[in-house]
Amino acid sequence: MLLSLSLYKEGSRVVYRTEIDDDALEFARTLVAANPGYAPAYVIDICRTDDGLKMLETNCINAAGFYEADLLKLVSSIDAFSAG
Repeated sequence: MLLSLSLYKEGSRVVYRTEIDDDALEFARTLVAANPGYAPAYVIDICRTDDGLKMLETNCINAAGFYEADLLKLVSSIDAFSAG
């Protein structure tokens, strides 16, 4: 499973960075594992609320805002998937 990620907002501030909290990363991995056949490549938007982490939406990879995600890793994985 490829995972490339980027934080894009912290509170009301726009912040692009590749570091996210461990619990958010684990939450994302849990969502991916819960839907193994969902799609070969997609985006999950997650937010932290007063009630904990929540999934806002999923989108096709074409709708992604890549921000600080590792694009080389992403493109290489999609290329390998397409060739396989």
